[in-house]
Amino acid sequence: TLADLNRVNMVINGGFDIWQRGVGAFTSDEDFTADEWKIKLEGSSTISISKETTDQKFGDSCMQVDYTHDTTSKIVQGVENGADLEGQKVTFSAWVKCTTASAVRLLVRDYNGATYDELFSDYHTGGGAWELLTITKTIRTAMASASEHAHSFPVELGIELGDTMTDTLIDGA
Repeated sequence: TLADLNRVNMVINGGFDIWQRGVGAFTSDEDFTADEWKIKLEGSSTISISKETTDQKFGDSCMQVDYTHDTTSKIVQGVENGADLEGQKVTFSAWVKCTTASAVRLLVRDYNGATYDELFSDYHTGGGAWELLTITKTIRTAMASASEHAHSFPVELGIELGDTMTDTLIDGA
């Protein structure tokens, strides 16, 4: 429908083409990687994120992730003006290429000042091909910025990492 064509993409640097902080490897909790994408590393998990320019789905580059799992970690981006989305349906999609089943899925989460409410996509199958993952969530009302982290927003989009994986690629968010 015509309304479907008028959707606004609120993702910043969804093509992972802008890397003004360098091309990696980024390895620490709270590191900003490709512009506006931040590492949320948990437990004793380890991560390495870099710019990949030879096997991207779109554009000039994508994000490459190598991850050793201890506790589930995330790569997130806050949605600017996220409070304006209260009560609205938000769809987040990204292309993922991975060889480990049930290791990567997308999330949309909102924060109301007390709790996060997270909703997840299906996992990537691990078949080694590019797959489009998608999640749609209705944002709760009475959102608040999550003050426990610098640059936090009431609505975040993310990639959840739930198992050890190498050479995983993310593009086209």
